[in-house]
Amino acid sequence: MWTADGADGSIVRIDPDSEQVTRISIGSAAPQGVAFAGGRAMVTVAGASTCAPMLQGKGAPDLVIISDLDLSPSSGQWTLPMVQAIKDVLERHGYRAGRFRIGYRSCDDSTAQTGVASAGKCQANARSTAEDGSVVAVIGTFNSDCASAELPILNGAGPHPVAMISAANSLVGLTKKAPGALVGEPEGYFPTGVRNYFRVYPADDQPAAAEALLAHRLGARRVAVLVRTSRGDPSFSAAQTSMQWFARAAASLDLATVWPRTALSGRKIADQLADRLARQGVDAIAVDQLDQDAIDVVATLHDRVGAVTVWVASQGSSSVYELRPALLRRLLARGVRLYVADAQIDQAGQLPQAGRAFMRAFGGPQRGLSDHVFVPYAAQAAEALLQAIAGSDGSRTSVIQQLRRITVRGGILGVFGFDSNGDISVSPIPVYRIAMTAGGPRWRGVVVDVPSALTSG
Repeated sequence: MWTADGADGSIVRIDPDSEQVTRISIGSAAPQGVAFAGGRAMVTVAGASTCAPMLQGKGAPDLVIISDLDLSPSSGQWTLPMVQAIKDVLERHGYRAGRFRIGYRSCDDSTAQTGVASAGKCQANARSTAEDGSVVAVIGTFNSDCASAELPILNGAGPHPVAMISAANSLVGLTKKAPGALVGEPEGYFPTGVRNYFRVYPADDQPAAAEALLAHRLGARRVAVLVRTSRGDPSFSAAQTSMQWFARAAASLDLATVWPRTALSGRKIADQLADRLARQGVDAIAVDQLDQDAIDVVATLHDRVGAVTVWVASQGSSSVYELRPALLRRLLARGVRLYVADAQIDQAGQLPQAGRAFMRAFGGPQRGLSDHVFVPYAAQAAEALLQAIAGSDGSRTSVIQQLRRITVRGGILGVFGFDSNGDISVSPIPVYRIAMTAGGPRWRGVVVDVPSALTSG
């Protein structure tokens, strides 16, 4: 029996009689499948690492960092500005980190065949990185699935794991056990036991935590948690998980939650549920999406208790946009406070002073760069990495140790470090209150700094 192991670049033969395992390396390409016929093994591969030429300052680089992003046309509108942001940071520092001269290469983890990132290409890039002793760190990846494919390879790179710092990964299981994490996460990503992964981008559970934190600050006493997505809907599991994130953060804040089991269908049942919630002392509702039934519950509950705050999960923000203006007006005219969190900070007004200054200098449209959503995160990842390298002895191990220890002050994203899981210690999360004006609904944002301890378990 033959099988492919993309993680270590080999094909594997298992003798069914003796159960002997034989590994055959096929080089830097990532094997994706293997078939055996006519006495020959035929292997499909994802291809070798694809990286741009080295960029550097004066003198030969002492150390090299790479970015590993999906640069395909489908993702390039976001990732090409990220590459430019990393270059800008390096140029500002003269391609130096303390006493070390730094080289930089931009690598692409997409393939021409698929037009997107592939696990095989991600693995090939990771193996190429691990084998290059001059590389001390990776800024990447863009896709969380690619990080899942690369981390075991970068972590098992001989006795010295390679640091990875991401400006875009949000998958919860990359760093911690929490609702939404898969079996074996995150331990399976770190076979050596050394945590070499860090991220400045908020994990998927952070927007829900921001809503819970703001609910607590606004004086909510008890929150009803509603899941409106149908069990038969493919997105039901994600909707339920988002509500679990809210409840988990609320519990850390000693904010009480209740989970009504009523299947909402029609105004009568909605009114009955609202009456029951009022008797239970509920004065706020967290819901995965707003629909007619949810609005009926909120409106009736508001009439019963006098003031209600509604928190819509970030994944359900589209349900607010899609509401008929009359329904939204009916809700807001009663005085209901309606909030929706987001993951990505608004570069124009919500970044701290250093972040706004960087974005003004970065420009973008004049460079032909269309989307800056991830630019502040990419720039901050580069800045944090240079700070860690400057404080290190230049080894991979020391860079990881310094990333664990650093405190970034006056940063593009503010003041932060990294927790023991590798998550940014404080995530700036925008939360928007929706108000009705003469011109229609208006979204007014406030930034909530969410400590990672609120969701670290």
